[in-house]
Amino acid sequence: MADLVDYSGEFRPNIKYQDFSKEALARLLTQYARLGLALDGWWQNTVMEKYGKDEAIKLELAVWDRGIPYEQARVMKALNIQGNDVAACFKELQMDPQLCMEIFDITWDLKNNNHGILTVNRCPAVEHFEKQADTKTMLAMCDLDFRAFEKIARFFNPNMKVTALKLPPRKSKDDMACQWEFKLEPKM
Repeated sequence: MADLVDYSGEFRPNIKYQDFSKEALARLLTQYARLGLALDGWWQNTVMEKYGKDEAIKLELAVWDRGIPYEQARVMKALNIQGNDVAACFKELQMDPQLCMEIFDITWDLKNNNHGILTVNRCPAVEHFEKQADTKTMLAMCDLDFRAFEKIARFFNPNMKVTALKLPPRKSKDDMACQWEFKLEPKM
């Protein structure tokens, strides 16, 4: 039963993820990531409609305060990611469902274990807000990303700093969406 390319055949009462091919699992993981991003967007829009943008952002941050340590620890455990430096942080972020490599186009430049640059070349959220000509909400969402990256960095090491090197709005649709520096400063 191993290496199923899809689930188009008979119902299997004891099916497991291990029964599927790598390609099928990759497609499924991408869809799970899309669903997670969509759920976050639906939640954000629902809260925004009822309580306004400011309250929606406050509540999103409260959710992330609870969720970030849980999510990071789970991904690290599942893939045996160890360490508290930028390299470990980047490994986890590469596997983070919110930054799915099939949805975003991200370049990872690890200068050394304590310094790296994350460049988001393509971001569906930036593209969405550009189409809507809604720079204000786009910038608010980018600020949420900054705060999330800070929380994730501190999860790995309280001395890790995140700096936004480039943020929207873009001059051209060919420009990168955003760029972030992660740096672990030695404790003095």
